Amino acid sequence: MARLTRYRIDPAGGRVEHQFYDTGTANEFPCVDPRRVGRRYRYAYIANNPADRRTGLQQLVSRVDLDGGGVTSHDLGPTGYPGEPLFVPRRADGPEDDGIVITMVYDSASERSSIVGLDAANLAGRPLFEAHLKHHVPYSLHGTFAPGLRPAGTA
Repeated sequence: MARLTRYRIDPAGGRVEHQFYDTGTANEFPCVDPRRVGRRYRYAYIANNPADRRTGLQQLVSRVDLDGGGVTSHDLGPTGYPGEPLFVPRRADGPEDDGIVITMVYDSASERSSIVGLDAANLAGRPLFEAHLKHHVPYSLHGTFAPGLRPAGTA
């Protein structure tokens, strides 16, 4: 089962350090505040399972404090299965954890999906919103889409 591991690479010295986090099993789809990509960041958000669940799709969305090691989870079980979490900042200049974690959740009981928004700073709390769809949405591929840059000299 996937284990959350952070690698730090020192290109100048050629050293590689790693750190494991106690985040249960089936750790997938890590994301961070997009304003912090390529810079130092403290929090990561993942889909995962509790340590005692060795099989099955993820039923938790968790916030991992990469500095302190603490993990806070939102449990979507017993019939909810989240997709890839996405962090959306509330403000362009806000603190790193001031945002909403959005995920698509499949409910196996109703065979429908919902779009769920969780408070990034209080992930274990009640959802900020749930948009219940009239159908299921298949799990998507990993990806973030952004406007492309045109090469110089093209229209």
